[in-house]
Formats: sequence, structure tokens, C-alpha cells
Amino acid sequence: MLLALQKVREEERSKKKQSTSKSSPPIIPSTPLPATPPPATTTINRRPPSLLERIFDVVVAKNLTCQLRILQDPNGLQYGHGATVWDSALLLGKYISIYEGRAALLQKDVKVLELGAGCGLSGLVASCLGVDVTLTDLPNVLPLTQINIDKNKDVLRTAIAFSKFNHEDVHRSKDVVAKPLDWTKTESMWENEKFDVILGADLMYDIKLAKPLADTIARLLASPSSVVIIGHEHREDHVDDEFTQAFLTQGFVLLEVPRKGRWDDDLSIYTLARRNEAQANDTCTEQ
Repeated sequence: MLLALQKVREEERSKKKQSTSKSSPPIIPSTPLPATPPPATTTINRRPPSLLERIFDVVVAKNLTCQLRILQDPNGLQYGHGATVWDSALLLGKYISIYEGRAALLQKDVKVLELGAGCGLSGLVASCLGVDVTLTDLPNVLPLTQINIDKNKDVLRTAIAFSKFNHEDVHRSKDVVAKPLDWTKTESMWENEKFDVILGADLMYDIKLAKPLADTIARLLASPSSVVIIGHEHREDHVDDEFTQAFLTQGFVLLEVPRKGRWDDDLSIYTLARRNEAQANDTCTEQ
């Protein structure tokens, strides 16, 4: 009896082993699995950084100081090299508003041109004093020039209303004009344009532009008595020499305004004088 029971148990164990040794058939899905989606792409914001603001006070009269708010692009990411308020531009703005340069602007019916205006600081200072101003630069810079004109329109209207020759007509506004001007080209739109005062800051930095700049100034001056005032930051002597020679070729002498401790040694204010006038002044000084 015991032997029979053992035999039955052995047969059951043998059946279990056989059932587990058989492999199960592979499971084939009825529909194909979806492909793995590609990784999500990240959008990079490449918007240029914001423009920086520079504030400049203009003394219009004893009882009125106007504040210009000038936007600049110091890294040149949007508007290029000329879109910075250079130290020489700040100096030029001061020279024509509180120093000797102011006298040239306080004349009736004066037309002022700023060359290489960039942000337009010097020309806007001149406009505060009530003169007609045209700002010029290359086409890629002019959008920033126009932004600063528009940004300061209300300030300019206030200043013009109190300026020396326009105080009787407080509603009159002389809009500053921005125009493209490439010194290396003679463009027909400038053929009949003449100016009593020409301003410029940081113009003398590339020797390739020495002759074009001198030619442009000579072409656009209204008369021998017209005034040219240039704010300059010294970098390399040979560059300064090249511009000095280019002006001489056009009959101009570059005269430096005495610093008198008013500004740093690496900055200068220059005026242009006709060569014969400069020689006459030297003769008078010697006597």
C-alpha cells in the first residue's frame, strides 16, 4: 500500500516538471508600438539687450535747465559702433551749453549740422538753445538717432519756448531732422545744403576717413565765417596727425581750445579756422 502511494506521488512530480519545462509562445501585439518621440526643442531667446539711458542737463537760461534722456547701445549689438554716448560727446555737449561754444549758437537763424551724430546728444543740446539742427550718420545708426529725437520732443519744445529768439511764440517747435550722410559719397540731396555751425564728437578715429571728413566739412560750410567744433578723445598720435594733414589740404587749421583744467588730458575740443585767418591770429599774438 505504501509502495503504491509513493508511486502515485512520483508520477505527479514528473507531470509538474514537464509542464514547467515547456516555453510559452511569444506575445505579438495586434498594433505596432509607437515610435519614441524626439526630444523637445528649446527656443533660445536671442533678443538684444535693452538700451541704456544717459541723462544730460542743459542750461537753457538762468531759470531753466532741461534734462535730455539719451538712449545708447554701448555694445553696438543693435546699431553698431556709433551708438554710444562717448566721453567726447559729453564734453562737446558741455562746451556748447556752458563754455565758449555756446556763443556760436546764440545767433539768430543759425543752422547747425552734427556729423556722425550717433545718439544725437550734441545736436539735441544745440536744439535746446533754439537753433535749427540736422543730425546725420550712416543709415544703420539713424534709427537710434530718431528714437532719441522722439524721446526728447517735449523737452525740446519747452527749451525752445524759453530760448533767446523764440520766447514770444511758445507754441513754435523746430523739429530736429535726422538724415543719412556717408562722408565717402557725394550725394545730390546735400548739394544745396549749407550750415553755419558744424558739430562732431569722436569723428577722428580711422585714418581712412580723414580725407572724406575734411572734404565733407569743406563742402557743407555756409561761409568762411562758419564755425566747426569737434570733441575728440586722443588714442593714437599718427591718427591725429593724419586728420590734421587732411584739414590742411582743405585749407583748415585744427586749433585746440585751452583746457584750463576743465576736462581730462585725453580729451580735447578743436575748432577749425581758415589757414590765412589762423596765420593772421598768430601774427597778432606775436606782436
